[in-house]
Formats: sequence, C-alpha cells, structure tokens
Amino acid sequence: MAWTEGRSRKHETDIFDMLIHRYLRNESNLNISVIDKYAEALGEDTRQLWEDIKSDAKKWVEKDE
Repeated sequence: MAWTEGRSRKHETDIFDMLIHRYLRNESNLNISVIDKYAEALGEDTRQLWEDIKSDAKKWVEKDE
C-alpha cells in the first residue's frame, strides 16, 4: 500500500528484502496469497510490481543455492 501511495524505490527494496528473508529461511510469516489479493485490489501497477518482485526474489535465492 505504501508503494501505491508514494511509489518510492525504498519500498520496492524493502519488499524484495522481506521476500529474500522469507525464501532463504523458508518461513511462512508472510502470507503470500493474502498479499496477492491486496496487490490485485490496489490496481494493475501494484499487482505487476508485486509479481515482478516475487519473481526476482525467487531467482535471486535460486542462484545462490
């Protein structure tokens, strides 16, 4: 929601870092399906950014495995 309001690059980086932490530690404290729904409700730009960040985070983790 913060990115949708201000579109700050810092928010993108923070989201990416949280996902990296989640994927590296295989933790489930982030409910991805809930975030998917919120991102979709916030509009196409937000949904696309969320999908891009998820994809980039997965790739980043997989390259280091």
